[in-house]
Order: sequence, then structure tokens, then C-alpha cells
Amino acid sequence: MHAVIQRASHSAEIFVPRDWVTIASVAKVIGQPYRVCTMASSELVDFKSMSCHQQSSKTRTDLTAANGLTGYSVSGFSSER
Repeated sequence: MHAVIQRASHSAEIFVPRDWVTIASVAKVIGQPYRVCTMASSELVDFKSMSCHQQSSKTRTDLTAANGLTGYSVSGFSSER
């Protein structure tokens, strides 16, 4: 998937990050196109900062609940088969 999008980006002009959505959605020429799920910046999670605060006595469930992340899922590009 990454190689297909990278090849498609060589012939495109990218001025803003939003341009990657268009490139990724039209990159696949054989079969069904990639389905791109856009995310709001409020949906992004900084996992590095979460790992710095991690204590060995807490479980992953405790950490996500403590950071208010219950009910969130992280998604990106996906391919339908």
C-alpha cells in the first residue's frame, strides 16, 4: 500500500497535507480504490507522552482511562478486500 501511494505522489504536486488524501484515494489503479478516513486533530493521540507517564503498576486500561481515551480508535488508510 505504501509503495503504491509513494509512486503516485511522484507525479503529483503536494502543497498542503490535505493533498495526500487525494493522492492516496486515487493511487490504486487496479481493483477497488483505497478508502481514506480523515481524522480531526482532536482525534490524534500522542503515544510518546503517554508512555513517559506510564508506571509499571498500571495496566493499559488504567492508562487509557486516566488519559480520557476510552471509546477512541486510531485509524488511517484502509483497503477493502
